[in-house]
Amino acid sequence: MIGGIHCFVCLLVCITCFLYLLKQASHNGNAVRNAALEKEMIDTLTGEGSRSHLLKGLLEEAATRQDAQIKEAVHLQKFFISFWMGDYQVAMKYSSLALETRTAQMPKIQLVYHVFYRGLISFHLYQNGHGEEWLNEGRKMLAKVEVWHDHSKSIFENKLMLLRAGLYSAQGIVRRANQFYEQSIKAARDNGYIHEVGLACECYAHYLKSCVDFSAADDQYTRAYECYLQWGANAKAKKLKDEHNLDLSNASRVPSAKHDRGV
Repeated sequence: MIGGIHCFVCLLVCITCFLYLLKQASHNGNAVRNAALEKEMIDTLTGEGSRSHLLKGLLEEAATRQDAQIKEAVHLQKFFISFWMGDYQVAMKYSSLALETRTAQMPKIQLVYHVFYRGLISFHLYQNGHGEEWLNEGRKMLAKVEVWHDHSKSIFENKLMLLRAGLYSAQGIVRRANQFYEQSIKAARDNGYIHEVGLACECYAHYLKSCVDFSAADDQYTRAYECYLQWGANAKAKKLKDEHNLDLSNASRVPSAKHDRGV
């Protein structure tokens, strides 16, 4: 699941029923595979458990059939899962594998999120001393989102702001970084993307922590935690809470969204 949804549990039930009906009706395998990949993502984020054998089986099928689309889809789903669970270097391994497939640049909704998340990770890796090439890679991803933003502001505004915040934080331009993190949070909230409110708060918290502003960082981590719970990503929220030893005794400020939309 790469877009927003109000309740992961509701979607999980729908996809499970959809998979059953498809199998009973013997519909085409691509629909079954795509639904199964979405369910794998949701199961991981909600804490329902991962079935890695499913992804391994799909990769074996892709190799047997020499099917680049299946191969790319599996690598992208592993990338998305690793990204949301904070395993950035693992995520970039799967991102690179997906980019090696001949279908990588074909227009599809996954391409938008691949570019967006890859850009965020690139700036993060540069900021953490992994080399100048990651700053350049982040700028390339930012340039693509700038073009897309001109065609659909409501979808791309918060993403563009967050990538710009990542660029300025990587460059140490504090005032501009703070400005764009806050703008990204507001744009995601106003457009109803509660999961991306959480993502922006989490990224802002990482930055504040790197600036040794621990109190402000904990505040943003707590906001991210609350957004992830509202999204239904219980496993993601728990991982964030445990990693940063969050004191949730006074947690009560989920940034409200006007509505919650998928992409």
